[in-house]
Amino acid sequence: MDQSSDRVSLTKAITSKYLDDDTLDEEPGISFPTLGGGKRNLLYERSEKLNRELRALDKRIEIDLKFCSIGTVDIDTDLFDKLKNVQVLDVSFNHLSSWSQIATIVDCFQSLKHIIVTGNPLKTLDNDKHSDFISSFRKLNTITLGKLNYNWEQIIECSQRLWPHIEQLDVFSNSINEIATLSTTTLENLTSLTLDHNKITHWRYINKLGHLKKLTTLKLVNCDIESVVINRDENLFPNLIHLDLKSNRIQLWKDIANLNNLPSLEELIIRDNPLFEEINFDYAFNFVLSIIGNLKILNRAKITNNLRKDGEIHYLRFYYLKYLRSIENGDRTFLEDNPRYLHILEEYGTPVDLVPGNKMKPQSKLIGLTIRNSLDDSTISKKVPRTTTISALKKLVNKLLSIDDSTEIFLWLKSRNDNNQEIEYHLDKEEHNLDFYSVKENDIIVVKFN
Repeated sequence: MDQSSDRVSLTKAITSKYLDDDTLDEEPGISFPTLGGGKRNLLYERSEKLNRELRALDKRIEIDLKFCSIGTVDIDTDLFDKLKNVQVLDVSFNHLSSWSQIATIVDCFQSLKHIIVTGNPLKTLDNDKHSDFISSFRKLNTITLGKLNYNWEQIIECSQRLWPHIEQLDVFSNSINEIATLSTTTLENLTSLTLDHNKITHWRYINKLGHLKKLTTLKLVNCDIESVVINRDENLFPNLIHLDLKSNRIQLWKDIANLNNLPSLEELIIRDNPLFEEINFDYAFNFVLSIIGNLKILNRAKITNNLRKDGEIHYLRFYYLKYLRSIENGDRTFLEDNPRYLHILEEYGTPVDLVPGNKMKPQSKLIGLTIRNSLDDSTISKKVPRTTTISALKKLVNKLLSIDDSTEIFLWLKSRNDNNQEIEYHLDKEEHNLDFYSVKENDIIVVKFN
């Protein structure tokens, strides 16, 4: 049986989907499930005005022609004049087999910025001249070509001969397992690259992309990446802001530490890696944000100043004894895996209650504090257990300073770090205790009011 008989032209696909009456529901409505397992349709009357708007091609900025059996490209000037505002065109999973067809399609849409050609049987470029197509593709800034079974060499050949100016490129689920070094002009305008679901495995291939100076977004979901190796001295990925490493095979904290060598990294997705399988979610979150100092968003969660402070204090306390042992043993691996630990230690100071040999007598479980009223600078000295929560401390402060329980107060810690520099921060987590914030003997608790 001739399968070509089932294929339609581009204009036929557009007409069938967007203009034919039978593509509009005769009985528009919403289907609701019933308790008995069936369905009940709630019908509504659609106005003729809405029907006209659904057919109004001149108002469309996106056209979706996935799975329309398109095999040929024809030109209907009147039809494409009506599509003059279309910016995004999806012709995925059709029967388009040549880049000349894709170039003709792009020519038909005056304002096109993004074309999706995923899943078409597109042949790789032959020896024919394709330079004439560059002018066709010049209007595009984004191209998606997933599931074409292309390797990296074939992707680069297309970029050099068809769309050398492209800014956003998505080549998910192809046959890319190696990446070669790029020339200085190849993909020089690229700002976003998606390589999801390509079995690349080795980070040395990812580093081949490190000299793309305009690259700000790199997506590497499910690429079987086992480790991350980035040498800060090589100045790789100087402007990379967004990195997605979800669902890979990363197992070591050293790999997370190496991400700190990306000077502009602000947003990271790193979940669903073996490293985090047996660790508490909060611990993992705190450790990653502490190791990578510039992060502003982690696993799509915004890192506020308070979140960073709490996370870094938790991280500081969790690893302090291990840090001391590494110093005693002359072991540099701890600081290699935790490159910001010394910076965090300098900022918040030594958690004195964790210092070995600092054997506390029973009375040392109490800590002497000065409580200062910010309204009149009056002070009261008080010893309280180190295990006192911030919530309990607030109640004690209300009693000591005769503050009505309905008055909202805020407790701030004034202390000094190991360099004798004064530090001050908000004790904003009521469920945490004084030890969590590394409160020391003779520190000052400042009571502030709304």
